[in-house]
Amino acid sequence: MEFEEIHEGSARLFKAVDGERSAFYNPRGRFPRDVFVKLFALYGALQGGEVYAEPFSATGVKGIRLALEGGRYSKLMLNDIDELGYRSILMGIEANGLVGRAYAHKMDVNEFFDMVVKNGRADAIDVDPYGSSIPYVFPALRAVKDDGIIAFTFTDTQVLAGVHSDALLKRYHVELQRSQFLKELQARIAISAVITIGSYRDIAAVPIFAHVYEHYIRAYFRAKRSAKTALDLMKAFGEIYECSCGNISEMERHTCDYCGNRMGKIGPLYLGPIFEKDLLKEAVSASKGERALEALFSMATQEMNSPFYYDMAYISSRERTSAPSLAKAVDLIRSMGFNASRTTFAPTGIKTDAPFGAVRSLPFLIKWLKITQ
Repeated sequence: MEFEEIHEGSARLFKAVDGERSAFYNPRGRFPRDVFVKLFALYGALQGGEVYAEPFSATGVKGIRLALEGGRYSKLMLNDIDELGYRSILMGIEANGLVGRAYAHKMDVNEFFDMVVKNGRADAIDVDPYGSSIPYVFPALRAVKDDGIIAFTFTDTQVLAGVHSDALLKRYHVELQRSQFLKELQARIAISAVITIGSYRDIAAVPIFAHVYEHYIRAYFRAKRSAKTALDLMKAFGEIYECSCGNISEMERHTCDYCGNRMGKIGPLYLGPIFEKDLLKEAVSASKGERALEALFSMATQEMNSPFYYDMAYISSRERTSAPSLAKAVDLIRSMGFNASRTTFAPTGIKTDAPFGAVRSLPFLIKWLKITQ
C-alpha cells in the first residue's frame, strides 16, 4: 500500500493506493467542499458546535479541513468502511496534528450512526455518499442534536431530472415533467424528501441553504425536534404548474392562460424558503477575499423566496429572439413595480412575482428601449 499526498485548503491529505484501487478523492468537488467548510465552521462559531460526525469520509478531506479551518469543533468522528479510506483518514489525522481530536472509524453506516447516538449525538453531520442520500436521511437525523446542522449530497442527478421517472417516483415520490427551472427543482425534490422523512419522527429538517454544482446537489438543514415545526414544513408543500411556452404558476392550472396548451403538474414539493438569510449574511462576511464563495452567498441573500425561476434563455428561444441582459431584465421588472432577483441556481434565471406576460415581453422591451434611447 502506498500513499499519494494531496493538498487542499489547510489540509495535507494522504490517498491510499493499493494496485489499481485507491481511496476516493474527487478534485472537482473542491468548491462544494469550500461551501461546506464555510457553513459548518460558521455554525460552530455561532452555535458553539463541538462534535462533528461524517459517515462517508473517504480521504477525510472534509473533516480534516473543518478541524483546521473551522476551529470550534473539539471532536470529529470520521468514518469509512473501505480499508483504503480508513487508512487515508488515519494518515491525515496524524499528519495534520489532530490525534486526540479527530478519530477514524471503519464501520457500517448504520453502526456508525448508532455509535454517534450512544455517545450523545453530534452537533453537526455531513452525509456525502455516492448517489442518493435518501437511505441515510433518517439515521442521520436521529443522530444529530436538536438545533444541529446537517447536510446531504445527492449525485443521482439523472433521476432528479426525471430521466428515470419510475426511480424518481419510487425514491422521491414526485411526478416531474421537463422544466426550465430544473436546477432548483432538483434541489427542492431532494429537500422535500428530507423534510418528509424527518416528519415521520417529529424531526423538522428546516432548510438553510442549497446549491447545485456540476453533478452535486447539496442541501443544508437545521434539525429541530419539534412536531409543530415539522408539521409547518409539511403544510408548505404544494404543486407547481408549468407550460411548454414558459408560463409557471403555483395556482392550479390545467390550461395555460397564455397559449391554451395543457399545463403540466410538478410535485408535491416543498415550496417554502430554502435560504436562511441571516446565516448567509454572516457567510458573506466570513468569505471576504474568497470571490466565488462571497458571490454565491451574496446572491443567495438577495434571492427572492420563490420556488421557481424563469430561464430567460429558454423563454427568449421560444420567442425567437436573443436573451436579454439579466441585470437589465431585473431592473426593468422592478421599474414596473414588481419584485425581481437573480438566482443562484442558473446564470440565465430570474425570479419575480410579475405575470408571465411581462416576463416574456422583456427581451423585446429591452431591445426597444435600447433603440429609442
